[in-house]
Amino acid sequence: MARTDLHPACSGRRPLGRRAVALAAATAATALVGAPFAVPAAAEPGPEKTDRHAVVLVNFRNASLSDAKVVHEKAVQQLFKAKDSVAAYYAANSGQRLAVVPAQGDGVFGPFDIDIDKSKCDAGKIADLAAKAMPAGVKYDHLSIVIPGGNACGWWGLGSMPGPTTWFQEGAINGDDTAAALHEFGHNMGFAHEGRELCPAGQFTGCSGDGTSHITPMGGGGSHKGLSAPELIGRHWLSADRIVSPKASTTVHLPPLHAPAAAGGTRAVDIPFGTDGDRLVLDYRAVAANTVDTTSRTRASSSSVSTRGTTRPQSTSVTLRRTRTRCSDPSRVPLQ
Repeated sequence: MARTDLHPACSGRRPLGRRAVALAAATAATALVGAPFAVPAAAEPGPEKTDRHAVVLVNFRNASLSDAKVVHEKAVQQLFKAKDSVAAYYAANSGQRLAVVPAQGDGVFGPFDIDIDKSKCDAGKIADLAAKAMPAGVKYDHLSIVIPGGNACGWWGLGSMPGPTTWFQEGAINGDDTAAALHEFGHNMGFAHEGRELCPAGQFTGCSGDGTSHITPMGGGGSHKGLSAPELIGRHWLSADRIVSPKASTTVHLPPLHAPAAAGGTRAVDIPFGTDGDRLVLDYRAVAANTVDTTSRTRASSSSVSTRGTTRPQSTSVTLRRTRTRCSDPSRVPLQ
């Protein structure tokens, strides 16, 4: 990763040139390890897509779902009907470009008995047998498989990335928290885990791991945080008129990334970073009612910078956090 310097916009320090990024109220830097992207500088709107989703409940040879009727009802809610369901969340984050709908009926099938021993964990075999157990004639794009508890699988949820399949322990679905379902479906969309690294103030080198990002379901943010700007750009869910790529010093006013579309305005700044084709993506996140950003693990608002790679299979995302405010408007960002 190439090195660049960051200075608070109201610090009075000299500009360092067009590659330096000055963030309002930035007093500390953190970095995230983020999803893989192959993204243009300004993404056009993605096409509208209907995703036919099927959920299949299965019993193993020597283990059964604790209450198949309850799991069935909870699966319907988590995937399709709850206000923070997979369908509702990804419709909102995609700008209504992705519609997750039941493949048939209410979208949940089974339970079916499959020949798997609970002492073995073979996700591929589970998927093959679950698909074979599905009723003939049901056409689907994605399949979510719910398995009984007390098995040898060490995961709460699992998702092919990118791919058509997710797997869940019944405990992940048999409740009201949709975090696992959102996260694993995110893997199907091609999103990787998003961790965070602490960096010395003013630079992106010498960083150390600091858990997850908490700004997206892929980083432990659950259902109350929207997708990150690089994730939105990577899926072409942030259109070109919401992204700017300045060529010279300027000041950009950023409404919150997930503010209603009617609010208009630029939602992300996308600029070169280093000499190997990487980019810096700057956004502004704020907690607000009636948006997908409804809670914060740190503070009510923040500006963030993310890097995305064009020449490497795994990009690195960088987010700036502040522990105290030094400027009056953290959404107004001078680029020097």
